[in-house]
Amino acid sequence: MGLIWIPGNMPADKDMDALAELCLYPMHISISEEDVTEIADKDTFMKIEPEKVFTEGFIKEIADTDIDNLEEYGVGILLGNENSIAFNKIDDEFKITSIIIE
Repeated sequence: MGLIWIPGNMPADKDMDALAELCLYPMHISISEEDVTEIADKDTFMKIEPEKVFTEGFIKEIADTDIDNLEEYGVGILLGNENSIAFNKIDDEFKITSIIIE
């Protein structure tokens, strides 16, 4: 297995709970042209509409990422490009610290 693990078909299934479980709170999310928003906890994260996060572009970029061949840069890993998930290593475990949706 690679440095990180993405559960099942989380992006394609628009599984907000699975995504929320991978996050370290507080975390940051930027959706479209909106400002970056700090998300304090899982309950707040779960109030975001799945369609705002799991856009066609987001799903494609995350699905196209070869997670078995990711490289760690400093203390982090980035999945995607314009639509991305940033993982940072916290206590020897990678957790999501930010999500960018274009």
